[in-house]
Amino acid sequence: MKSKQPIEMQSTQTQQIATLCHDLKIPAFFQAYVEQNKSPEFADKAFSDRLLPMLLAERQSRAAKRIARNTKESGINDALPDLSRITYESSRGLKKSVGRTLKVPPKRTLI
Repeated sequence: MKSKQPIEMQSTQTQQIATLCHDLKIPAFFQAYVEQNKSPEFADKAFSDRLLPMLLAERQSRAAKRIARNTKESGINDALPDLSRITYESSRGLKKSVGRTLKVPPKRTLI
């Protein structure tokens, strides 16, 4: 079901939503909103059925950014770090005995 608002109104509202999402720093939410507007399957859905995917998209985006930022800050240069490369300097407060007790999953090969 298409919106009954004039095209100019939709455009103005979309611009306002884009500005708000930018100000609130929720770009993935806005991207999901834009994708929903392009998809006819969302046209007849209730507000909560549309809101949930947008919120999930924002949460997933933030989690991915957090992982990327933490990986970059850690200084680890590869995607699959190895526990044998840990340095147990006293300034880091790491205990080698604790590190040995950790269970290490078997190595997986990437195809």
